[in-house]
Amino acid sequence: MWNPLRNLAIRTRLILLATGSSCVAIAIASAGFSYFDTRTLQEALVAQTTSDAELLAFSGSTALVANDQPAAEELLRSLSRQPDIRVGMMIDPQGEILATYPPMPDGDRASITEAARRRTMSASDEFASFHTARYRFVNDGSLELIQPIVVASEVVGTVYLQASREGLHRKIAQYRWIVAAVVFMSLFSAVLFAVLVERRVSDPLLSLAEMARRISHEGNYTLRMRGYAGGEVGILFEAFNRMLDQIQHSKEALAKANDELEERVGHRTEQLARACDAAEAANQAKSEFLANMSHEIRTPLNAVLGFTEILRHESGDVTKTEREEYLDTIHTSGEHLLQLINDILDLSRVEAGHLEVELRECSPKVLIAEVVSLLSVRAKQHGLELNYHWIGPQPESIETDEHRLRQLLMNLVGNAIKFTPQGRVDILAELERVDDSASGCAAAGQESVGEGGENFCLRVDVIDTGIGIDADRLNHIFEPFSQADTSITRRYGGTGLGLAISRRVAAALGGSLEVRSTENVGSTFTARVCVSNIVWQNDNGNSSKTNDRDCDLDHRTLDSLPQRILVVDDGETNRKLVRLMLEKRGIKTSTAADGREGVTAILDGKCDLVLMDMQMPVLDGIAATRELRECGVDIPIIALTANAMRVDRELCLEAGCNGYLTQPIQSRQLLETISEVYAKSCKPPSTPSEKHLKLFS
Repeated sequence: MWNPLRNLAIRTRLILLATGSSCVAIAIASAGFSYFDTRTLQEALVAQTTSDAELLAFSGSTALVANDQPAAEELLRSLSRQPDIRVGMMIDPQGEILATYPPMPDGDRASITEAARRRTMSASDEFASFHTARYRFVNDGSLELIQPIVVASEVVGTVYLQASREGLHRKIAQYRWIVAAVVFMSLFSAVLFAVLVERRVSDPLLSLAEMARRISHEGNYTLRMRGYAGGEVGILFEAFNRMLDQIQHSKEALAKANDELEERVGHRTEQLARACDAAEAANQAKSEFLANMSHEIRTPLNAVLGFTEILRHESGDVTKTEREEYLDTIHTSGEHLLQLINDILDLSRVEAGHLEVELRECSPKVLIAEVVSLLSVRAKQHGLELNYHWIGPQPESIETDEHRLRQLLMNLVGNAIKFTPQGRVDILAELERVDDSASGCAAAGQESVGEGGENFCLRVDVIDTGIGIDADRLNHIFEPFSQADTSITRRYGGTGLGLAISRRVAAALGGSLEVRSTENVGSTFTARVCVSNIVWQNDNGNSSKTNDRDCDLDHRTLDSLPQRILVVDDGETNRKLVRLMLEKRGIKTSTAADGREGVTAILDGKCDLVLMDMQMPVLDGIAATRELRECGVDIPIIALTANAMRVDRELCLEAGCNGYLTQPIQSRQLLETISEVYAKSCKPPSTPSEKHLKLFS
């Protein structure tokens, strides 16, 4: 782009800049002032003319009403004191002119005032409503104003005035001459000021340019600018001198930076190498975990499939004892698979913060004895002694989450048995007194207070004489998918999830899980959980509590079972299995293959309770349950599904289900849930109304 100022000297540029900016500022200011003063003079002319018209209207009302022309002309002659007024008239409501200023013959009056009369008559309607003056500037530049004459709120005539703007134009012309003189003097002063100032601005800049040229030519970075100690020029010179200092030391700084860069590159290279090693180790751990999981799943699955095939195709050659052995193996393998899946689900719930804790009364002695009874067979298979001792006073009952506590103890004791080739496993339990600061019960939302007001926690020590754990690996055993090393996984099996889940379960119960171990000597796992509402045994040591788990099913469970149950499931195998479990207890069972078929059967009143699968064709369990509840059907419905996540349970209960069971299920679990849900339904199931039946006909 062409720039006419590019080749001009800095002095010329400064002068042009000063004068140009001054011209622009003065021009804008002059235009603004001229416009403002013109408007002001116009408004003053309008105000003066309006004031004269209002005075004539007030004084001339009597003359106009009396049609007194001489009096009216006398009033209009007072306008001679106003040099700007050219024409003045008083006009009656019929448009007849009563008097004029200046006086004129009738012939001239008619020709001169006809336009004014028409203007006055056209404004008469406006005066009837507003009683205010109207004005305008006509084509010749004069001001035309019409003022109504009002008597007793009635317009009895008008005053017409026409004012010339010649006086206004004279004043404006005078003002413009004054502005022109001010502009000229201002421009002269601006040029003079620019000439005086530009040297003080340009000389230091020219000196700086000369110094830069000299340094560039000679390469002498020891030169410095002198002579200015303040102001912007001084700041510029100081900055220039500092730049020279930096350039002078640039080689040293550059060399130092190169050394640091090399050091950083080496450090980052080392970090990258460590990161690569860590990534490789993580990938190796992932591969080992997947291989371990594959082994853990395939091993029991192989047993299930293999022995099932033998029972199917070689049943004639299998003895009764072998059949029972094969079925026990299949059952054990299935339970192992279920435990594996439950561990993975529990870990996902814990890491998502969805581990549920349900506090209820239970007997710690009975619970621990139950764990010992369940694992004693496994201990005997390993040739181990499994001993249980309670230290100190035994409580009759405590309040905690019985299910989670059992899960914790099963993991710890089962782990001890697994990693103990020979020797024994001892379980020591006690109620340990703790102070308020160490109780740690806030995490579980409990207060560990017994009957005497003291704080207690349940402490369980699981002591084994197994392989122990190396001190370097001791802190890693509570990490998910972690064991001491891969050789242990290959030798003893397992996924490495048990201890990770156990520590998180202990924390959810308001306690902790700690370990002490010596390699090739044994390990001690100490679990503490918060307890509340402790009830101690009486003096003779007897307890009124009974353990219903020692029985198959108590009489209350059997008595509260419904007579007719509908199983709604699209899986034929599941329908057959559940039907066999129920009919063994004498319960009449019917089935439906999808949600729509199940809704029809329920509306026909053929059942007392429903086991509803959630994922089905035609109509799923959620939609079927909602449909039934909207129709007013209050038959108990238990969700029977393979979906085991918390959100699935909440969705089923929200839809209207009364209970929730996850597959696979056991007969005892199924019957206990049915009994509990059915017992809560005190009134008999409602029969759908005729209106509801028509909706599904």
